[in-house]
Amino acid sequence: MIPDDLLAGIEGVARRVARRLLGDQAVKPSRLAQRIIETSRRYTVDRGLSTADLDHAARLLFFTLADLPKLSYPLAELPLAELPLAELDGSRGLRVLDVGAGHGAQILGLLAALDRDADLPLRVEAVDRDPRSLEILRQVLDGCREDLGIGGRTTLVERVLDLERAAPTGSWDLVLAGSVLNELTEDRATRIVLDLLAALAPGGRMILLEPALRETARALHRLRDRILALGAADVLAPCTHGAPCPMLVTDSDWCHERRPWTPPSGVRALTRATGLRRADLRWSYLTLARPGEGPAKAGRRALRVVSDPLPSKGKLELFLCGGSGRVRATRLNRHRSPLNRPFQRLRRGWLARIEDAVLAGTNLRVEADARVAAEDPASV
Repeated sequence: MIPDDLLAGIEGVARRVARRLLGDQAVKPSRLAQRIIETSRRYTVDRGLSTADLDHAARLLFFTLADLPKLSYPLAELPLAELPLAELDGSRGLRVLDVGAGHGAQILGLLAALDRDADLPLRVEAVDRDPRSLEILRQVLDGCREDLGIGGRTTLVERVLDLERAAPTGSWDLVLAGSVLNELTEDRATRIVLDLLAALAPGGRMILLEPALRETARALHRLRDRILALGAADVLAPCTHGAPCPMLVTDSDWCHERRPWTPPSGVRALTRATGLRRADLRWSYLTLARPGEGPAKAGRRALRVVSDPLPSKGKLELFLCGGSGRVRATRLNRHRSPLNRPFQRLRRGWLARIEDAVLAGTNLRVEADARVAAEDPASV
């Protein structure tokens, strides 16, 4: 989604900022490798982050660069034309809030995804509890503006705020929160999201991204159900329905996105040094709108693919999620036909529209006369 040369350019800017602010030792893979491993453990176990310079370098040069392409996928499913454009200093633009901004994975991901709309003015408020992270974010953004020509009409406002104590205030067209809710208790995360939903401008959207781990993803599923039960939002993606999340029926299931990517050279070197897999992008997410601003029920007949393809002898299977729950869709090889040929193109995260299939409980049989349409929502 984000061109490889643009991602490589952002990595180059990040390395220069790390060297200038954090020292030459901060950019050496041999020094960073152990810190990256320790930071990964903190992300997934301790839920806390160090503010030492070398830890900042690990987060900037590995995790931020690996996280920033993820936003482009929910953004592609949410066309720019659907967002409201506010009046900013006489120009039409977007008011964006980045909650838990860190070193700027979401802001940089937004700017990279909107590269084709480089003249769009943005007013971005970056909120984080660590002022050092916000300082690094600003310098990386300045470097991207000067060297890469992105963010030329972006106004950045930095705000130090502890989300455990308070929620940001304002009116926003787009709210982003990446890997921040898992650091809060579920009650606090729910309260923050409710406050942010109330601050969305008419037509505004909120995108929440979390790690693809079972624990963090299932916490996001539970938050989704609480928000919908309160009538506080409509869910736009990845869910194609407003029913309770079927992944919560058993303890072993969770929903996440997975996309292939080619890491820039520095991230590849750090991947080799740490042994951490970065061959694909994985995350869980929710895109929310104010109540009544989601799609009409008549337009929500699609099913979301929530597994990788599961080929076996004589058949192809997929798990799909929709208003009737999670179903196992099966097409026997002997039932392949021109009508159902798109079934074999489906991948995790895609949308499927299937007509004339046979539903028996939680099993969907795709026979020769079933009509299948496949769509990668991130490509439209």
